[in-house]
Amino acid sequence: MNWAHLRPGSDLVEFLESPADPEALSSILTDDHISPYLSSSSRSVLALEPVEDGVEMRIEDRMPAGKRPSINDFEQRLMLLLAKGFREVERSGSVHTDEFECLNCGRILPAHSVSCDKCGSRQLESAAVPASITYLRRIPVDGLNAEEALESIWTAVHEFEH
Repeated sequence: MNWAHLRPGSDLVEFLESPADPEALSSILTDDHISPYLSSSSRSVLALEPVEDGVEMRIEDRMPAGKRPSINDFEQRLMLLLAKGFREVERSGSVHTDEFECLNCGRILPAHSVSCDKCGSRQLESAAVPASITYLRRIPVDGLNAEEALESIWTAVHEFEH
């Protein structure tokens, strides 16, 4: 990847070959540098903060406007991100789905349901998912040079996307 846009000037090669410094990486990588690589405007990097052995990246994932989410899609994405090393740190708001939740047994039912097919209850409520979730991912950079650390950060952004 071409890193010239991050640190213009003749010291770019020296910087890339130097040991990774979490403070320096956090100061040069801003949302302006990373967001163009996110496939959706409903996702944004909130912070890239230095920590003892690397950097922590906070990414917000918002429900796209006008799209009706499903509980299943939401749960699959959550499990996928957790498996890739992301940790959920905050949920905010809610977006109703086209599904219903049985208040008696918790089963998720299709929109046309009038009673629960598991327990027979007619106590159904419109199901909802969070409007946005903030995830945290720690990216260790100990023992890496700056270029390898930048590649690790970009890999984490890519893993968040796919």
